[in-house]
Amino acid sequence: MSGSARRRIARGLEWIALAALLAWLVVFAVRNRAVQWDAGTYHLAARAALAGLDPYSMENLTRLANGKIVFYPFVYPPIGLLPFLPLALLPLATALDLWISLKVVLIVVLVVLWRGVARGVEWLPLALVGLLSYGASALWDLRAGNMGIVEAALVWMGLAAFVRGRRTAFAAWIVAASCFKLTPAVLLLLLLTPTGDRRASATRLAIAVLALVALVWGPLWIGPAAHWRGFLSNLGEIFPVGASNPSMLALFLTYARTLMSSEDLALGLAVGGWLLFVAAVLAISARWLLATWRARDARRWVFTAVWLYVLLAPRPMAYGFVVAAPAAVALVPPPLDGPAGRRFVAVIFSVLGVPVAAGRAPTDTILQFAPIVLALLFWIAVALPAAERRVLPVEQAA
Repeated sequence: MSGSARRRIARGLEWIALAALLAWLVVFAVRNRAVQWDAGTYHLAARAALAGLDPYSMENLTRLANGKIVFYPFVYPPIGLLPFLPLALLPLATALDLWISLKVVLIVVLVVLWRGVARGVEWLPLALVGLLSYGASALWDLRAGNMGIVEAALVWMGLAAFVRGRRTAFAAWIVAASCFKLTPAVLLLLLLTPTGDRRASATRLAIAVLALVALVWGPLWIGPAAHWRGFLSNLGEIFPVGASNPSMLALFLTYARTLMSSEDLALGLAVGGWLLFVAAVLAISARWLLATWRARDARRWVFTAVWLYVLLAPRPMAYGFVVAAPAAVALVPPPLDGPAGRRFVAVIFSVLGVPVAAGRAPTDTILQFAPIVLALLFWIAVALPAAERRVLPVEQAA
């Protein structure tokens, strides 16, 4: 059999595998369309706002729920209600169907965006990590009905613009993504990096930050939201640990609670350990970041940024890892930086998501936090020994 025939067969098998993954994704979404507890909260909060009620009041949400249990409060800024206002006009079941359908489409959009940014990385590894990496982060999001996939899509629209040198568009997309959970705003620091013929722009960064402040806090000063109690009042109520929030801070808190009888002491010990962890990761990353600065490589910057973003985040939640999924197959160290190596890395990162995909989230502490530990070990393998090498496939170089 000729080499071209083998390549055609391999390409055909890849597309069959991609079609199977898409079909399975649709089936998973259909089976979980009625679960989506976060989307239920969004729907109630939007209904409350349309009725002139405070959407941050659990009492109001419970009243509108007609006897159903409301597990979590609405915690996004007032502007974060806008996407849900049209859905609030629909029955809950219809709204949930539309919401999860939108996110299935956005998962496909994300894989296409990743393929465009990481040219040379094959479709199948990107699809695998998109669905199953980090303990099946995307599936957590679909089941929960959270904003994670939507946020990731907005972020990657911005990062794709950044790679093309369109920094104003990048800033606009990141500001839009930050109107919900605020934390994506840290990615605006990419405006301070030189790439290609683009220079760092502190002015553009300042304008973007001011725009975000106006969008997030402006409605609390002027308009109907001025009499609401404010989204910050609900932020401190929920800090889960375990499979739903496999962050390093949550890991430290889990073990600190076994050592300390006081919750305050345990939290203090965990925060102290997390701050040391952040300092250690930044120290490990120093040569890599310096080499990236010198290379003026926009693609290398965006994959590095999303990796550090989720690795250092104190509360990414399980679905917050979606945004970093493609970095697992774009930042592969030698000798794995080839098609076979990237498929191998995709499988390693996806294995931890199989139990979640089967509806059996891990209960063992080690397995619950395995995604963040794997991310740390992978980053050490990437950043520490090989700061000067090219990190994306050779055929992608631009």
